[in-house]
Amino acid sequence: MGVRQGGRRKEKGERRKGKGERGKEKVYSSGANYEKAQAAVSRADFGNKIGISLKEMRESNYWLRILKELFPSDSEIERLTTESQELKNMSL
Repeated sequence: MGVRQGGRRKEKGERRKGKGERGKEKVYSSGANYEKAQAAVSRADFGNKIGISLKEMRESNYWLRILKELFPSDSEIERLTTESQELKNMSL
C-alpha cells in the first residue's frame, strides 16, 4: 500500500524526485510542448501550445538564475543559463 504524497500515491520503495530531476522535466516539457505546437490543428491551438512551452522555459530560466546566484563560479550553470535565455528569446 502506498503513502499519499502531493496528490498521488507514493509506492513503497519509490523515492522522491530531487530538484534537479524536476528541473529536467520542465526542460523536456517545454521541448515537448514546442514539438506539439508544430503539429497544431489551428492557429489558436498553435498559440496555446507555444504559450505553454514559453511558460515552461521561463520557469526553467528562473531556476537556473537561482542556481547561478548560489554557484557563481560554475561554468556549466552559466552556459545553461545563457542557452536557456537564448531559447526563451527565440520563442518570443
